Order: sequence, then C-alpha cells, then structure tokens
Amino acid sequence: ESEDERMLSVFQAGRDIHDDAALEIFGKGYTDEERKKAKSVNFLTVYGGGAGTLSFKFKVKYEEAQDWLYKHRRTYKKLYQWTAKQHLQAKHHGWVESRFGTLRRFPEIVNADEEQTARILRQAGNFPIQSQGAIINNLSAITLDKALKEKGYKSLLILQVHDNLVLDTLKKEYNQIKRIAVQIMTRDIMKECPWLKVDLPVDEKFGERWE
Repeated sequence: ESEDERMLSVFQAGRDIHDDAALEIFGKGYTDEERKKAKSVNFLTVYGGGAGTLSFKFKVKYEEAQDWLYKHRRTYKKLYQWTAKQHLQAKHHGWVESRFGTLRRFPEIVNADEEQTARILRQAGNFPIQSQGAIINNLSAITLDKALKEKGYKSLLILQVHDNLVLDTLKKEYNQIKRIAVQIMTRDIMKECPWLKVDLPVDEKFGERWE
C-alpha cells in the first residue's frame, strides 16, 4: 500500500520481510529471537504501537526499543510516510478510504482526547490494509464458489478463516479443485486488483479432518 521500494523488492524477490527487517535492525547472523523482535516491529508499524510497547514486551530498555524503530524507519521510509498521510486524512476529514472504495469513518475524532486520538490513528493506519485483505479473500471465495458450481463439482467451499478458504472435497476431485483454487486466488484475483505490485502466494494443505 505504501509502495515502499525496499518492501516491494523483498516481496517481488520472494524473500521474507521479517528476515529483511531483522537483517537491518540486528545485522548479519541475527538469531531466531531477534527475528521475533523484528517481526513485532513490522507489525507495530501497522498497528501503531511504539517503543514503550516493544520495551514492555521484550523486557529491554526503552532506548534500545527506540533504536530498533529508528533503524526500521530508516529502512522503510515510505511506509512511515504513508502512515503519516493516513493519520492526517483521519484528523482533517474524519475518515479514510481503501482501494476498493470502502470508508472507515471517525466522527468521534473531533472531540477526542489524546488517548482516544491515538486509538483512532492506529485504526486509520490499519484499516486499508486489513480491509483490502478481507475483500480480496471475499472476492476469491465468491469466484471459487461460482466456478465449482458452474463446472459441476460436488466439492464445496464451506468456510473462511482469516485469509484462508476451507473446502470439503471428494478425493477424486482434489487435484482439480486445488488447481482451480490456486489459480483463482493468485492469477485471477490479480485482475480485480490492478494496483497490486506483488504476487499473492498461496499455500495449500489437505487433511482428512479440519483439525
């Protein structure tokens, strides 16, 4: 969403964004624990937390957590610029908009105190990302359900779980269903989202039971 060049290059190369952040924050040879910290920093930028949150979570000094954020901000500059733009939009207009045209309104921001404003701004930064992800998954579900019915399959789309689609399939239909589902959730859905600059990878798993 921010069109940050560094983040785009990571995704387009098929690399892991949490590994990339860990490399920039902690340097080569970072540990698994440091990768966990970098992952938290990545998500923190979306959910609007700060150094205090990191300091409390990982039991480190506030100054150390600030240094992590400084290095992250230096690496992904456009991400922070986009977040600041979202905050200004919410403050000045009382709403933000996703690429699909859905709005999140914040009429309460007019009389909000400092704590309420901080909560609203976190939501303003998070909404376009979460909203667009949900809509992409919904579009995939609708398209896949329609395809299964049109092609006469007995397998059924039965559930959405976050960004997953759960299907109840006959064993003899499984390979065909997998191919159709992956194509819809990757290539076909990209046609509905021409603004996307990265591919949408899909993992598939099969089991006798949902659990």
